[in-house]
Amino acid sequence: MTAQFFVHLYLAQPRVMRSIKDFRFLPSSSSVISQSSRCQLDVLCHRVLTTLADSKPGKEYEDRAYNTSLLLKKLACQHPMLLLRHLPMIAAQLRGRVHLKSKEFTNQQHLLVFSHVLALLDLLRPHIFNQDKLIQDGLRDTLDAYFALIQAGCLHNKELAAIVTKVMAFLHHFCAESPDQAFLVLHKHASLFQDLLQDFPALSSLQCVVGAVCLSSSTQSVVPSPTPTPEDTSMKEGPTSDADMSLESVGEDPSTQNFTETLESKEGGSDRIQPKFRSMITPPENSTWTTAQLAPFVQRLAPGQPVEDVLKVLTDLDETSKRRVDILDHFVPHLVRLLSGETSSCRTQAHSLLLRHIRQNPGNAHKFVDAYMDCLNSSEPDVVLTTAKFLPQFIVLDSDHSDLLLQKMFFLAVYDAQDVGVPLMQSMQLLNLN
Repeated sequence: MTAQFFVHLYLAQPRVMRSIKDFRFLPSSSSVISQSSRCQLDVLCHRVLTTLADSKPGKEYEDRAYNTSLLLKKLACQHPMLLLRHLPMIAAQLRGRVHLKSKEFTNQQHLLVFSHVLALLDLLRPHIFNQDKLIQDGLRDTLDAYFALIQAGCLHNKELAAIVTKVMAFLHHFCAESPDQAFLVLHKHASLFQDLLQDFPALSSLQCVVGAVCLSSSTQSVVPSPTPTPEDTSMKEGPTSDADMSLESVGEDPSTQNFTETLESKEGGSDRIQPKFRSMITPPENSTWTTAQLAPFVQRLAPGQPVEDVLKVLTDLDETSKRRVDILDHFVPHLVRLLSGETSSCRTQAHSLLLRHIRQNPGNAHKFVDAYMDCLNSSEPDVVLTTAKFLPQFIVLDSDHSDLLLQKMFFLAVYDAQDVGVPLMQSMQLLNLN
């Protein structure tokens, strides 16, 4: 009775989460949340999702979609169960797009909607694998929309590779975290997965999904065993010099390399069929990067290193983290230090990379409030201006501390005559969904 009272209180006033820290009962009360006729956040969720789904040509929509995705990521982090009430709506918004020809599909920026939603789904793990019927049906319909996208032929090869990689990574987690539900949803698409394996034979997550779904659904089908990720031989032997090393060659998963490579041999594949779906699942690795692998790059970001070396590592990080954001976890302290660096290009790159890291982990945004405040308190005007430029995005991701940051920017604009008026206005507009 007490748990149900708090659930209804949470639906009416989600802000109570700030006062009640132990909300472990929420996932077990998902049926109450999904079946409730009213929630205070419904209007907000509906408005933000509708804004994201209203795709159109032009840079204006790109910026609006990006800002909207920041708000959704914040909601996914703070109120995942409340956002999942709208999963059927998300699935419905993805439909009716993939019938278009490639040129029209691209011009209308429909792929941007699919990409932002896919990032949102990943943030909603593990809550999205809940046993509640509304969530299960919504997830099934959403995944069907992505399967239709993959099969539709409206994507170019590079776009298809990116979507397949991200979808299969999500499905790998689905299989590992909720195997029974995953089999019910995925076994109907076994033939699609097998076809994709022909095009992307080195994609490890796809190999796992194919092995689990196909071998479990048929006692006559045999597919190759997942090929182990090869060690990077250049790392074993050691590079000729640190300056010649590139992050592209370190810890790279085969899924981010050449998808069109042919499987080395099918002779090593096991012909043994395991009837149980659970036994076929290999848990996804959290990270393939090791401290030893990245040590040379971390060292080149240390204080006192030449600006050219620092900028080269940051550029490599930018390219690599577009595919593997987890690499930034190893560089956070150095990125925070570089926020107040002397060189404009290094500061800008560090801000961009740190925000990418925070967007992937919105729940950790509060840990960087002090770093941003230190930059705003800097005696160097250039450091303040660079920070203010990126601050609107951070304020959306950490709205709980927005008052401190906004007050500081207001103080800088009014009393110190700093040129931070535009970022201050942008922050207010984002917080007010304008």
